[in-house]
Amino acid sequence: MKKNIILLFVLLCSSCEKFIDLDLPQDQITQETVFKDDKLAQSALAGLYQSLKEGGFLSGGFLGGGVYLGCYVDELVSYQTPNTTLDQFYQLNLNPNATAVKDLWQTTYNQIYQANRIIEGVENSNSIDLSTKNQLKGEALFIRGLLHLYLVQSYGEIPFIATSDYKVTQHVSKNTIAEVYQKIEDDVLLAQQLLAVNTTVGNRFIPSKEATQLVLSRLYLLQKRWDDVIKVTANLAQSESFQLRQDISKAYLKDNASTIWQYAPASATATTYEASIYIMFFAPPYIVALQPSFVNTFRTGDLRFQNWIGTKADFTGKKYYYSYKYKQYSTANGQNEYSIILRNEETILNRAEAYIQKGELENGLAYLNQIVTRAGLTAVPMGSKEQLLERVLEERQHELFTEYGARFFDLKRMNLLDAKMIGIKSNWKSTFVLLPLPESELLLNPNLIPQNDGY
Repeated sequence: MKKNIILLFVLLCSSCEKFIDLDLPQDQITQETVFKDDKLAQSALAGLYQSLKEGGFLSGGFLGGGVYLGCYVDELVSYQTPNTTLDQFYQLNLNPNATAVKDLWQTTYNQIYQANRIIEGVENSNSIDLSTKNQLKGEALFIRGLLHLYLVQSYGEIPFIATSDYKVTQHVSKNTIAEVYQKIEDDVLLAQQLLAVNTTVGNRFIPSKEATQLVLSRLYLLQKRWDDVIKVTANLAQSESFQLRQDISKAYLKDNASTIWQYAPASATATTYEASIYIMFFAPPYIVALQPSFVNTFRTGDLRFQNWIGTKADFTGKKYYYSYKYKQYSTANGQNEYSIILRNEETILNRAEAYIQKGELENGLAYLNQIVTRAGLTAVPMGSKEQLLERVLEERQHELFTEYGARFFDLKRMNLLDAKMIGIKSNWKSTFVLLPLPESELLLNPNLIPQNDGY
């Protein structure tokens, strides 16, 4: 009975594509039932996490933002059939009717809808324990804020959806980028108040206060709020519970202390989606491989190249390279890896960048060299602000590759997309800084017009 209720709740949430009308009476009954019980309410949130794993910006799988955006920029080469979703990103064939563009938009707004249903459900419930209420609401607010952050960085002006009321969502208008940023900050700051600290290594399956600190630092970098980046990351940067593991070969194991948020495994025999996509068993590949131009950017002696990149040759001897951060394609000898969504290495790089942007070069260099020397490279000497920022970008490229579109978002934030992509992709245009809005959404809701430039 309990499983049937949760399944119905998740199916109802996932039926909100294009903000269409829902079967309201049945949905209300289901919601009332779910949010009368702590465990049922927690199971509803588990349904949202499952959706995040399967598709959208926070999925490491075949339908995830990481592989899409890796193909979009200079990380990945797609070997998929022409005009499939990966090929559309790789070939820069992202018109407003492209399946990939529509899927990312609709999947993400479906997940936001689920988060809103959970927020409303716990707020209106008189049966759920207060501590459980706060935890569930905090997690849902955090996810809602983070998903909107991915949307606004990818599509530009978007509607910020904070309700599950179809009468509102079917006629929603865009918010300005500044308005979306403010609403994201409001969500994540409130989540920070509600969520607990999680220092249990290997069991960081739900967002914590530390997760909110990292996401806020991303937001503040976008807004050039350097002091706020430094302030919000101070706890994480100095925390003994989130120290960087010096052995890079073990950086993606499930018990890595620098992990801030990871997905719980679907079962005791499940491997990560990343392993199933990126590990290459034969060549030529049939899904993706690393761009040769990306592979060639690593410095001699970089341990990340040695430990996080695999090779496979075809029958002619031609070499192909693949992301080998996740190495476990079988759990026959135990389950050693979980998909990592947020890790403290990014915190260190965010903090380094903020200090350098402020002109506090010595402080920035100290944090930058935590990443550099851990990779087995010689510490970066003092240089100009511009030189150090260029090295920060290089370290971000080598540290965060194939992780949820980090390369695209970094180049965009630093206004370097054109400079880096022209020469790599002959058909690159400046307007590719934004994805097109799905044509189907504009037809359903004219308040979303105008279309993004160039489409």
